Amino acid sequence: MQHELDKVESFLLKIEQNEDAVFSQHPDYVLYPVVPFFQLVHLHNIEQVIEKLSQFETTLGGYLIRVDGYMTLACPESGVLEDDLRRLTIQLLEIMRF
Repeated sequence: MQHELDKVESFLLKIEQNEDAVFSQHPDYVLYPVVPFFQLVHLHNIEQVIEKLSQFETTLGGYLIRVDGYMTLACPESGVLEDDLRRLTIQLLEIMRF
């Protein structure tokens, strides 16, 4: 019987797959650090935060990866509007509960 992944496990698997894709297929993507990765461990509302993090990919058209201890958005330079990135980051920080 195969174990079904919960939301956190699915998110971490997706991050690993994104890292493979970015580093092998998109080495020219620009990296935008969003939030320290270790902070995600201490959240009480991790599933809500994961949903908000997924909006970074859908809205800005990039990949979430881990780089130097940060949850980072990797995307083409032309794909990011800094106002959108700022807005999403503020919304993320507002919902995080430690």
